[in-house]
Amino acid sequence: MDIKSGIEWRYRKYFNSSLRYDRNILKAVSRRLHNIIESRSASVLSYISADSVNPGDRASALGVKFLANNSGVELYASKSALRETLRVLERLKKKGKCPKVVVGGGGLLQECFNPFWEELLHLSIPFVMFGIGANTLKAKRDLPSQSLLDGIASSAAAIHVRDRMTQQLLQRGQASNPTVGVCPSVNYIMNRFQNKYNFDKTHLLHVLHPSDILMSGGNQEQLSIIVKKAAKELGLQYDETFHSNESLDSLLKRYKRARFVVSSRLHGCIFSFAVKTPFVGVVCDKKVSAFIETHAPEAPTMDVNFTLDECIKNILHSETNNKIDFPYVLKRNEVAMKDALEKLYV
Repeated sequence: MDIKSGIEWRYRKYFNSSLRYDRNILKAVSRRLHNIIESRSASVLSYISADSVNPGDRASALGVKFLANNSGVELYASKSALRETLRVLERLKKKGKCPKVVVGGGGLLQECFNPFWEELLHLSIPFVMFGIGANTLKAKRDLPSQSLLDGIASSAAAIHVRDRMTQQLLQRGQASNPTVGVCPSVNYIMNRFQNKYNFDKTHLLHVLHPSDILMSGGNQEQLSIIVKKAAKELGLQYDETFHSNESLDSLLKRYKRARFVVSSRLHGCIFSFAVKTPFVGVVCDKKVSAFIETHAPEAPTMDVNFTLDECIKNILHSETNNKIDFPYVLKRNEVAMKDALEKLYV
């Protein structure tokens, strides 16, 4: 094997797979070096999120760390990252480092994360759940079995979830009901971006989740045409994003210059909420409606087969969603995190 072939082989073996859950090689290397340093602590706090590729999951994870106000090892629950995550946790456990785990945020309660939850329970490591939610789409995306949900809930030292739907799924396994608060990304965004990127509100931002739209019977191209027409009738510039392959800073610029947002992505609704931009939720699955029912009940929603008239009507109605007590919303998460960490270190 020549030098070039050797480098290519090592790239494929050690780095290429990590790009599925780290945004690029530099991020992958940086995170691993950070984890090595953090692993030297006497008692190691480990943060586990889905991955850093999805900006919504990334913002949720940043919100969890912001609220915890503690450094720690950064790990992922996705299938492609699970081997590394288990290796790190097992190594810490063998060294007597007594790892403490904060799982969240993001939609970690869905069937694709079953292997992570099963392995975490098998390790018998203390953990809390913070800012997580259920993610289900009828006949397309399943939840973990109720027995696994009960096992997760009964093993967690504390549970703080992002909506009432998730609370109901987990309450059977806890002596007291899990607490509910807004996605922790809201705390992070409002702290970092509240006085940043002050633009004129000149755009109608359309946030699309192509796979969810397709699975729920919608037509992505048709929706774009309708929202584009709505923007024209409202005298606004049309803007569109899928969220993927964009930095959080780049995305927040879009939300801050938007007069209105129409979103089939959960975190399109959550980011709009965080920057106080009126939004309409396009309901592909239960997580979007669960967020709105729990935290923004006056925000309008519509299904994926909406008409132009329906779209414009709901956009104009979204301006009435301005009665959120944000200091209370933020404080609720702060109190819940303090309580969760106290229980984790008992």
